[in-house]
Amino acid sequence: MIFFQDAMEYAAESKNPEVAEELLEWFLDKKSYDCFAACLFQCYDLLHPDVILELSWRHNIMDFTMPYLIQVVREYITKVRVAFNHHLKLSFFLCALTLDISSLLNVTP
Repeated sequence: MIFFQDAMEYAAESKNPEVAEELLEWFLDKKSYDCFAACLFQCYDLLHPDVILELSWRHNIMDFTMPYLIQVVREYITKVRVAFNHHLKLSFFLCALTLDISSLLNVTP
């Protein structure tokens, strides 16, 4: 297992998604699903969730992948919520700015 840990650390430090995906495919070929699951988190920032979902589905190992997918969905929901709140604040600001300018010019919006 120490060799596998070194390989995962190397893949993560490489910052190269292709290296991480090749390691994941190697784990799948060896049917080392626990290492596959561990590598999902070790290389989290490098991986494409759609690729992981497809690999998991093709190898029938969704149980090993589900914690990773839950984390990805949680992260995406948070990003969408933050973007939506930012958009809302910006919309209110622009509306207030428009009303202020309109009142200065004595124009009805």
